[in-house]
Amino acid sequence: KIGSYFIHKYEATRSDEREIAAVDRCAVLYDLLASEVWFHTEKQHLVEVYLNIFEDTTDPLEQRILAQRMIDVMALRPRLDLQEPYFVEAYSASILLLRSRSALLKELQQHQVSCEVSASKRATSKTAERSFGRSAGSSGGFNAAATPGSSLRSGQGMLMPGLDGGLA
Repeated sequence: KIGSYFIHKYEATRSDEREIAAVDRCAVLYDLLASEVWFHTEKQHLVEVYLNIFEDTTDPLEQRILAQRMIDVMALRPRLDLQEPYFVEAYSASILLLRSRSALLKELQQHQVSCEVSASKRATSKTAERSFGRSAGSSGGFNAAATPGSSLRSGQGMLMPGLDGGLA
């Protein structure tokens, strides 16, 4: 229907029979097919980004929201400007939008993952410092009293919430 619309529109603006006959319907069909394939490929890339985000999401409500966004992307169609002489520009704009959206979401996801990894490393290092009896201001040298199992040898219990003598 899209190709036919633009062919009829072109033919309506021409009065010369040779120009009307010169419309290459196969070229229009090829342009339409190439545009559709390109558009759906970019939609696939965006859905893949959403799937990666979905896999990292643990909240059921957020997962439902992401699932709905993926469905919305699958149902997305390019916005055609029927005043334009040809449809390729509208497809190109829609494809550029999808590509930009995919790139933005990928970068946001990578940033989120890197922030979570660094926060996890900080939490792990603080936990390790506490379990070995080191404070943040210690020199980092060897301390025989802070070796694993030294708390058991000295008669103290393992560091546990509420039983660690206020070291948490």
